[in-house]
Amino acid sequence: MPLADLLTLCSHCFQGIHRYRVSDAVISTAITNFPLNTEPSNVLTKVVLINSLYRTQIYDVIGIAEHILTVNFDERLQQGDIGLVGAIRLGHGIGNRDLYSFATKYANWHRPTLFPIYDRLVKRILPRLNNRFHFSDPFTQADLHEYPVLVSTIDSLLTFCDLDVLNYKQLDQGLWLYAKFVYEREHDPLPEGIVQQIQNVENTMD
Repeated sequence: MPLADLLTLCSHCFQGIHRYRVSDAVISTAITNFPLNTEPSNVLTKVVLINSLYRTQIYDVIGIAEHILTVNFDERLQQGDIGLVGAIRLGHGIGNRDLYSFATKYANWHRPTLFPIYDRLVKRILPRLNNRFHFSDPFTQADLHEYPVLVSTIDSLLTFCDLDVLNYKQLDQGLWLYAKFVYEREHDPLPEGIVQQIQNVENTMD
């Protein structure tokens, strides 16, 4: 299926870009070294890295780290409780900010098979792909702001493409890179070889 080929290609290309691969390796090392979320300094280390490398614009990293310590993170993580994202994104006392994107990333890095990632590019590309391939009932960008809707949409996409070889993180990488190709290649260009590979697959989708 061309869409499956496209997303798989984009995921592999993401992992082949040095700056993205190194950034992910840094976070992965921190998660491996500090898998639990009960020690304040360990949680803060992970919050700082994810916030910095993903540019999630949390200005009170100590405040959000302290908040994570209060939400029973590890137990809910093991239960696969997607309500954990809501517990992190709100109720932190850092103004009225909704830390949705950060919350999905923090949960995903601890269990990438259970918590898909939300970000501004994935929000834009998913409705576009659905309008073209109809892998889900119609939805809007605003609908994806509800995490259960995002989870069910991503699951529908994986089922439609028969992409059991990709976990949520790998699919996010593919969606994100393809969205960069669609929306941002003029002012933030991808390597030319990757652009050509994506274009070649896109040509089979017409």
